[in-house]
Amino acid sequence: MTIRARLFLSLSLLVAALFAASVSGYYALSQSSEKTRTIVEDRVVPLAQLKKVADAYAVDIVDAAHKMRSGALTWEQGAKSIEGALKTIDAQWAAYLATTLTPEEALIAQKVKSVMALAQSPIGKLQGLVAKRDIAALDTFATQTLYPSIDPISEPLSELIELQVRVAREDFAEATRTKTMSFWTMGLIGGFATFIVLFAASVVTRGVVNPLSAMERVMRQLADGDTSIQVPQLGTTDEIGRMADAVDVFRKNAIERETLKLEAEREQEARAQRQAALDHAISAFESSASAVMATVASASTELQAAAESMSDVAEETLMQSTSVASAAEQASAGVQSVAAAGEELSASTNTILQQAQYSSTIAGKAVEGADATNAKVQELSIAANQIGKVVELIRGIAGQTNLLALNATIEAARAGESGRGFAVVASEVKALASQTSRATDEIASAITSMQKTTVEAVETIRQITATITDMNEISTAITSSMVEQGRATAEIAENVQQVAVGTGEVASAITHVTTAATTSGAAASQVLGAASELSRQSEILKDEMDSFLARARAA
Repeated sequence: MTIRARLFLSLSLLVAALFAASVSGYYALSQSSEKTRTIVEDRVVPLAQLKKVADAYAVDIVDAAHKMRSGALTWEQGAKSIEGALKTIDAQWAAYLATTLTPEEALIAQKVKSVMALAQSPIGKLQGLVAKRDIAALDTFATQTLYPSIDPISEPLSELIELQVRVAREDFAEATRTKTMSFWTMGLIGGFATFIVLFAASVVTRGVVNPLSAMERVMRQLADGDTSIQVPQLGTTDEIGRMADAVDVFRKNAIERETLKLEAEREQEARAQRQAALDHAISAFESSASAVMATVASASTELQAAAESMSDVAEETLMQSTSVASAAEQASAGVQSVAAAGEELSASTNTILQQAQYSSTIAGKAVEGADATNAKVQELSIAANQIGKVVELIRGIAGQTNLLALNATIEAARAGESGRGFAVVASEVKALASQTSRATDEIASAITSMQKTTVEAVETIRQITATITDMNEISTAITSSMVEQGRATAEIAENVQQVAVGTGEVASAITHVTTAATTSGAAASQVLGAASELSRQSEILKDEMDSFLARARAA
């Protein structure tokens, strides 16, 4: 599995845990909110409604009747109080019945409704007495009939009030149980998220940081010239394995480059030896040729001097021509040796040129390999940046969760005692968000370290690429120089061949001189011409020899 896949799996599990925590927290908040709504709408509000109904009967009807008897209220005020009480009773009782009633509560409410129906007739009679303003009848009715008719309502109303309190406590207990269950659920999810964070940190450490540190040490040793190292993580299928394969290519190229360097040094030494041998041959040839040329020049001079008395010195001329022929043969043999040495020099130059071209090709391949490795390391850096973006996203989610938990805590504080359980849940959500934020900070720190190491690896590979590029340029320059040297060597060989032709012509001329000498004095004029030609050819041969020696030494 690649590093990207492992990190993605770890972060996916962490996101799933955070999502589960969010869902669990939302469910707990929803349940708490629902219980709070039920307690308020179905228990607290009905308490107020039942109290208003009870107060309407006790204060606005019964107490108002007694106050009219004592004169504390006028007839108009009493009638108005009774009429308002009936409206209040109808409105509040209807509102109460519209709330959610338990089965027990519905039975008690039916009992209250029956008692209220029985009290309706006495209240109507009371309104009639008030309208007639019959104080004597009111006294009798209030003391004997009114109270016994309304008092039975108070008992079932009290039962309803007690039931509201009891059911509210039961709802609160259920909300507390829900809070406890949510607490343990959030705790388990938090523990799982913590395990995922630790697992992700372990994956990054064992799968990324440690292999990268080992790879850094290997690359430093390779940069120092140590090619005996063993590259770790070879053969693995993740990004570190591909990096290890590239580093191993660098190591093999370095070994091959060192081998080529040793071969080049040995070739340089052999070339120096061949050059020394060629210099020695040139020096020997120069000495021999100089002696031969001196002999030829002397012989031609003597031949010209003796042309006038050819008949007397024919035998001497024959002897001198024989000596000149022998010297010409020696000169021809020396020129052939120089030609052979020139051919060997040309062959050596071609061999060196081929080696230089091969070195240039190897250096070019090394540059391509370094560029490919650099691209792979750049891909790793981009992957690390993408991982950092995911961590920033998780950090933003944790911040939003923390903010929601803070808002929930504020709302719970506003709710007072009834929102205490809600505040505890919000506090737990806030703590979990803080833990998530710290975990993402640790992951971000690890990724920053990995990105720094990746940048250092890119810089090291860039330096290696620059070094290989310099080697490639040097190899190219050497190749160009060897091409020029090959051309010069070819010119030397060509000139040596020309000299060989010249020496052949000298040998031919000497043969003619010998033949002319044997035919005696009748060809004296021909001998004189041959002597002149011999002198001229000797000068040409000397000039060619000097030019060849100068070019050979320059080469």
